[in-house]
Amino acid sequence: MKALLLAAAALAAGCGSGGMDGSVGGQSLNVQDAVVTTLVGKDGSSAAQVWVTSASNFCSAAASDTLLKDTRFLILQLGIVAPDGVVVAADSAGSYTLNPTKLTAGERVATVAFFDVGGCVDVRESANSGTVVVTHVKKSSTGGIDEMAGSVGLSFSHGTMQGDFQARGCASVNPRAASCQ
Repeated sequence: MKALLLAAAALAAGCGSGGMDGSVGGQSLNVQDAVVTTLVGKDGSSAAQVWVTSASNFCSAAASDTLLKDTRFLILQLGIVAPDGVVVAADSAGSYTLNPTKLTAGERVATVAFFDVGGCVDVRESANSGTVVVTHVKKSSTGGIDEMAGSVGLSFSHGTMQGDFQARGCASVNPRAASCQ
């Protein structure tokens, strides 16, 4: 899971929706789209990533590896600890433990970060406490995730954010290879 977090931290998600109240560092998130994808780490771990964003048609931009200027993101990484201790992508509804200090087999785990990409220089802040609840998951016939919905109530060092998301599957999000437009 830590390898996945580092990959997402290097960058600051169909058509989805949601609504977020609150702000981080004085920046609010006017949700225009939400997508879900699966990120796979070199160590065999994986995580479902939910991208809640102020950019409309985000999946199209992500397919071209383009990070849009003046865009805000709330990125949730969700996983379930396998018996061997490796975290695998979340594929079920339930409450997810934010920033666990110890991984226990069967536990649902989450990390969340807020990004504000202004002028191609991103600002990132990780949530330090709160709740992440997934209420709906629709799996695809190929094993991916077509839909994921849920809610968050998060505290950051410089603010809070709470609300819900309804994300659609987007296989094209590549957080390691984005350029700024």
